[in-house]
Amino acid sequence: MKSYLFIPAMFLIALMLSSCYTPKSVVNNSELRQKGDVMNFILLYVDSSDEIFEWNEEYYNRLLKGKFNNLERSQFRQVFHDKFRRKFNPTFVHNYADYFSTHKEYSFEEFNQQLSKQNIDHILLVSQKSSKSEVMPLVVGDWVLPATSNRNHYQVYLLERDNPNPIWISYGYGLLEGGWYMRPKKISKYLAKTIRRAMEQDELLFAGNRTGRASTQTASNK
Repeated sequence: MKSYLFIPAMFLIALMLSSCYTPKSVVNNSELRQKGDVMNFILLYVDSSDEIFEWNEEYYNRLLKGKFNNLERSQFRQVFHDKFRRKFNPTFVHNYADYFSTHKEYSFEEFNQQLSKQNIDHILLVSQKSSKSEVMPLVVGDWVLPATSNRNHYQVYLLERDNPNPIWISYGYGLLEGGWYMRPKKISKYLAKTIRRAMEQDELLFAGNRTGRASTQTASNK
């Protein structure tokens, strides 16, 4: 009898982990020059509890310098970019790795110069702000199946290279992750889908004719 309970129990765990999330809350400070202005952006990901109140050298050094391109999370960022590239199409998502070397510090001036060189005006920064472990044992008949999960929350900033004020800030996108559900592809796909939906609701993404958009070129020098 126990063997028959194993499969339903595993199914319930999968369902529980895939459906538990904290609804997002979005703050839009209306600094975007016009609606639908974002045709492309560079995607950055960091793990940090710090916040950005102004886009300047101080906050760049605190939150991004040596972190957005660190070695530790480089493999995750590749998966992260791939999912965002697919979900945000036709909005073009620049990969930071095309323009910046891994495990190298760039000054705020160097960072902005590279973005200017590539004609990148917008930055989408996703920061994992908090992570809390939770143990939720699942009891089915005589079976006790421990399930240790992490509840993660993310803060998202849409920044303009030459604008000191973040033009869009959102917080939430909570994920209750455990076991196989913590796979980078699933996390990345969920975040890409929900962040795009929020940006579309606030009419941030360009929805017109892109035939005149300049072709994107990979930097020849890092």
